[in-house]
Amino acid sequence: MEKYDIVIIGSGLGGLVCANILSGEGYKVCVLEKNAAFGGCLRSYLRKERIIDTGIHYVGRLDDGQILNQYFKYMGILDRLKLKRLDEDGYDIIRLEDKEYRHAMGNENFIETLSRSFPREKENIRRIITQFHEIGNLIGVETLRNRHLFSSDALPYFNCSASAFLKENTNNQTLRNVIAGATILSGGEEENTSLYTFSTILNSNIESSYRFIDGSQQIADLLIESIRAQGGVVRNRSEVTRLIVDKNRITGAEINREEYMEGDSFISGIHPAALLNILDKTKNIKKAYISRIRSLRNSSGFFTLSLLLKKNAFPYLNRNYYYFDENNPWIKPDYARHGKRKVFFCTSASSESEAYTRVVQILEPMYWSEVAQWEHSTIDKRGGEYEAFKRRRAEDLVNDIERFHPGLKDAIEDYDTSTPLTFRDYTGTREGSAYGIIKDCNDVLTCLLPVNTKIPNLFITGQNNNVHGMIGVFLTAMYTCSEFLGTQYLARKVANV
Repeated sequence: MEKYDIVIIGSGLGGLVCANILSGEGYKVCVLEKNAAFGGCLRSYLRKERIIDTGIHYVGRLDDGQILNQYFKYMGILDRLKLKRLDEDGYDIIRLEDKEYRHAMGNENFIETLSRSFPREKENIRRIITQFHEIGNLIGVETLRNRHLFSSDALPYFNCSASAFLKENTNNQTLRNVIAGATILSGGEEENTSLYTFSTILNSNIESSYRFIDGSQQIADLLIESIRAQGGVVRNRSEVTRLIVDKNRITGAEINREEYMEGDSFISGIHPAALLNILDKTKNIKKAYISRIRSLRNSSGFFTLSLLLKKNAFPYLNRNYYYFDENNPWIKPDYARHGKRKVFFCTSASSESEAYTRVVQILEPMYWSEVAQWEHSTIDKRGGEYEAFKRRRAEDLVNDIERFHPGLKDAIEDYDTSTPLTFRDYTGTREGSAYGIIKDCNDVLTCLLPVNTKIPNLFITGQNNNVHGMIGVFLTAMYTCSEFLGTQYLARKVANV
């Protein structure tokens, strides 16, 4: 029977980053993944020889000297990533009420570009973007050089509403909604999104925006290669079905209800509610805590339409598009009943061709309630009613998008669809949520979870702890690892790469 220093549950970004750091520091590490494929939201899959991404469509702050660049450099994989920098003059195109607006790269460029659409609002735009920049830099390389992973100056912004901040700084509703135009791809709800979350994500993309050529699976593959080269173990088809507790410490993990693995410490990268389901009862985990975790609301999922296109039939577009049927980009909890469409559209970057794309992805928010009637079904066995539901949604989306991209319909060879059910079954996320627990600025103490737990050798990591998105998950993984290595030591190592 194998025994490890650290057993990590889940091979999403958080789990793999922790495994890479800790195995590199000499810990004997094992990552356990219940699915056949590794990577969680990083996962890409093949359909008719086309690469389709599951959850990562573009990322920010990857230029030299920026924080995600530094993280990847520290992981030892930066120079092997295949990256495509998006258009500086408009990495995101926001279409509200039949008019297009651009999110441009670089703070000054963003301000100048948006001011051309709102000339009387230039000083307000500058004030808003300057504040976002200051908040975003609280997670930065300079913070690492000061031997911190995260500046405590950011804490007050967790309690501030992003929507309220925008209203305080401009009376122009359309301008506010243009600035918030990309919020559907971060699960943004107007009533609860914090200024910290909103600023960190938007500033990240303004600083620099990139796509992954040939899919984001490459990140998981490179991290796993590095973990194994450092002596770590990464296993698939290895579901942790029980965590055994003795005298308030976890002594081992049951795998697939048949195998037992011992460990000195355990890190969970799965949803906290799913963790509670496999954890033995212990007096240190109070009923109030269990009730609190299970009552937390999850962010929306997506209906995703992946169009497989004919060769050389549709151009590669080096930017993203957001389309709205109304002058309001925020996701509503009752989105299915609201009736107004909010859509994200992008073309996938491929090494096969720079001029044309073979995959277009169209995403629309979708809450669990829309697919809950099929929740007890399994993949490919959900029945004709479910397939008809997806087909109608796909046809409606294509008809809508054809208005903005004429010729798209004629370029389609085939298509693939997914819902929160798909996301739940392939990535293990609760209710198919794309971004995990909602971090509600009105109730921060309830929904922000520390990386350590009441069980001294159990830690958590991933998007449910901090800001979601790649930078947020990296930061949380750093915090989790600092419980073993020390904050100052780890910050210094990352900064000095």
